[in-house]
Amino acid sequence: MASLDKHERELKSNKYPYMRNPSAYPENEKYIESMSRFTSLMTERISYPLEEKYRGNGMTKEELDRTLGKEQEEKALTETEDLMILNLAPGNVEMLKPMIENIDDRFTEEEQQIIVDCVKEVYRCDEQET
Repeated sequence: MASLDKHERELKSNKYPYMRNPSAYPENEKYIESMSRFTSLMTERISYPLEEKYRGNGMTKEELDRTLGKEQEEKALTETEDLMILNLAPGNVEMLKPMIENIDDRFTEEEQQIIVDCVKEVYRCDEQET
């Protein structure tokens, strides 16, 4: 019983993002709203700029779709990566790196920082910056 009490105290500790950011982690919900907001921000800030990169390169629509689709697919997070980010809410790039497979091959340093910024905006929204 003592170990169960210790476990409960540990889960309610303020060292976890879900305790410091209650509006990002609502009780009795499956965090779908927060996860979809995070995915939308990622799409808006990483995928849309990719389209601009390829526009005006003289590619046919089919070539553009094929090239862009492949790159966007590489940058899409897997379900496991999404859940790890949800649970751990990394506050910096160093914390993010172990959560995303082949992160240095898939994302530029700037894009990695964009992911961390999205995490802070969605999953750490209640934390005050000092």
